[in-house]
Amino acid sequence: MIKLFGNLPSSLKRLFDTNRNLQGEKLKDVKSPIGLSDRYRRYIEGDALDLLLKMLEMDPDKRITARQALDHSYFAECRKKDSKYAQYRTREVRNSIDNDNESVDDVHWH
Repeated sequence: MIKLFGNLPSSLKRLFDTNRNLQGEKLKDVKSPIGLSDRYRRYIEGDALDLLLKMLEMDPDKRITARQALDHSYFAECRKKDSKYAQYRTREVRNSIDNDNESVDDVHWH
């Protein structure tokens, strides 16, 4: 994982170092990670790669949320083709999340 994504962000490195269950474990420092986009650019195009990179961001503070992922341009065609998806997504999910303080993970998708 580190070869592909690079070294852990400092906040995660501290958690790793202080986790009792991981005492004695070492992480290798990678000077030149392969990089997900470089490795898969010829297989995964445009919006799909962009979404994948944003969802797999190592730093949780920089990683997109489930809601942001659903709003990503990768799903634009789905929203255009399926008016029920668009109506459900915008009306029920957003209202549910905004009004009830639920997360996207708490919403039951039908």
